[in-house]
Amino acid sequence: MNLLLFVVEHPFLEPAVKLARSLAKQSDSRLTLLFARWEEKGQQRAQTALKEAQAILGDQKIDAKVATGKPVELLFDEIETGRYDMLVVGASKRLGFLKKVADSVDSRVLKEPAIPVMVVTEERPEIKRMLICTGGQEISEPVVKAGADLAEVLGAEATLLHVGSNMPSMYSGLDEMEETTEELLDTDTPLARNLRRGAEILADHEVPAELDVEHGIVAEEILRESEEGDYDLIVMGASGARVNFLGWLQGDVTSEVIDRSPAPVLIVGH
Repeated sequence: MNLLLFVVEHPFLEPAVKLARSLAKQSDSRLTLLFARWEEKGQQRAQTALKEAQAILGDQKIDAKVATGKPVELLFDEIETGRYDMLVVGASKRLGFLKKVADSVDSRVLKEPAIPVMVVTEERPEIKRMLICTGGQEISEPVVKAGADLAEVLGAEATLLHVGSNMPSMYSGLDEMEETTEELLDTDTPLARNLRRGAEILADHEVPAELDVEHGIVAEEILRESEEGDYDLIVMGASGARVNFLGWLQGDVTSEVIDRSPAPVLIVGH
């Protein structure tokens, strides 16, 4: 696996650098550090910050690149080389979501990512428990597969969490909202078939996993489950440029989860 760690001169976010180092060691991956600086005259300051990042990475072997220009454009140019399987970036909880994204990564990277994007806000020593999240009546196979691929490489366990909205059962294919996960899986509804498919993907990757079905406001249920289960990583799909009516009612789930989650969030394109 080839990882791209994107670091800008300001803010310098250590948790992302530390987690990238941990991921590279856990997965025996190649790690490229792309350090972006705004202008040539800040070369001394940029070199100091780069040395700090390299000190955190320690003995981890890296390919270091220093580029000058608009960070977003530099990042897109590097991603478009097609050499990377995942992007790791940092985000500050002191800033609002749009502000912190604008400081390091253009929102397009999160809305329609060409590769999975891991957003890190707080330190995590390693990833051993993953929460893979889906919603609506469909299971996003790219999201489940990306989570399964990473869990297999890291030797992590996973929970496949499906959050359905509190809508009448005539629309969901369920007779009762209180139906258990086991009872649901025994049905022939589209949701049950999709859940079984998600479980098959995880089993094919030999990932120890369990299924959990909840109903409610999607972001709230994801955050609640993440906190109660003490997960090291949340995996979810990108919100995308287009949002359906239910998504409009519930807000931008991806943004809210990133904004409020202490755990890193891996965003996967559909």
